[in-house]
Amino acid sequence: EVKTAFMGWMASKAAAMMLDRVVNSVNERHVPAFTEICQEQKIFNTPISPYLDKEVLKNKGLCIDGGAIEKDEGFKYTHPKVTKELLEEQLK
Repeated sequence: EVKTAFMGWMASKAAAMMLDRVVNSVNERHVPAFTEICQEQKIFNTPISPYLDKEVLKNKGLCIDGGAIEKDEGFKYTHPKVTKELLEEQLK
């Protein structure tokens, strides 16, 4: 089971300070789970990879607050919360 969560600014800063450790932890969890799912579904070749290279995240913001675009621009999210049903719909 791959657990997900939305983290705030403080957790984002902490993750950035120990990026090697965070990326290794993410890869240790996601790569085997992805491989297992592909094997179960008999997918033997895919251009998609769950592997995360730390260079992708280096010097990048890991936390985005959408409050400014909502307040300043009046933006409204079509789907304000991620739900199991929305994810399942995307995977069909």
